[in-house]
Amino acid sequence: MESIYDQLFAFIVTVGIGFLAGFLFDIYRVFRGLWRPRKIGTFIGDIIFWIIMTCLVFILLLVGNWGEIRIYVFIGIALGYYIYIKYLTKKAQKFIRLIFIYIKKLLNFTWIVIIWPLRIIFKVFVIPLGLLFSGFVSCINLAKKVYRKVLAGFKKIVKGFKNRQPKDKI
Repeated sequence: MESIYDQLFAFIVTVGIGFLAGFLFDIYRVFRGLWRPRKIGTFIGDIIFWIIMTCLVFILLLVGNWGEIRIYVFIGIALGYYIYIKYLTKKAQKFIRLIFIYIKKLLNFTWIVIIWPLRIIFKVFVIPLGLLFSGFVSCINLAKKVYRKVLAGFKKIVKGFKNRQPKDKI
């Protein structure tokens, strides 16, 4: 038989699990609200969330009370979730949203810092090289046209010489 201390500890762990479940659900809700997936994305996200939550609750129950499932486990999880939703969910969602927004701004800033030197390299080297290559290709095309016209003219002259009959000297 377990002591009252062990049972109280297990109950407090289950309340904490319910509290953590509410917090993680708020993280998921804020993320889903910022991401705005369609129905299929929401469905897949919900499935993934609940699989992760099931595994997490199972692991925490193993740590907290050796995985024993009793009525106080359900009561503790429900109580922890209720306390969290009743008193902290609004503040937590604002805080989580703020963190996500700052993370997004940080990622955007990091992206700009990484891309900015690449843009300069592109503008300094690639664009002039592209223009130079384009000019080179244009010169080659012009040379081909001139070559064809000169060759066509030369063929006309040669053909004219072949068709000419020599004059007889009498």
